[in-house]
Amino acid sequence: MPGGASCAAPMLQRGRPLVDYKFAAGDKVALMTNSSNANVRAGIYTIVRRMPLTQLGCQYRAKSALDSHERVVDEAQLRRA
Repeated sequence: MPGGASCAAPMLQRGRPLVDYKFAAGDKVALMTNSSNANVRAGIYTIVRRMPLTQLGCQYRAKSALDSHERVVDEAQLRRA
């Protein structure tokens, strides 16, 4: 949503979060691995859809270009490909 807050600091509008997701469905992203997601394959993914905002922040359903598996990933783990 243009003009909204980042995922890290959602604002409320009519009691609902107003959030700027960085990515949209169809965007190509690079998934970065770290110790918290060491079992996930790093690489290029396609955003399938945005997930509802949670206490963990913005999350996405993303599909791997290598193995066609879909997984839920945190926005902090992603960058534009």
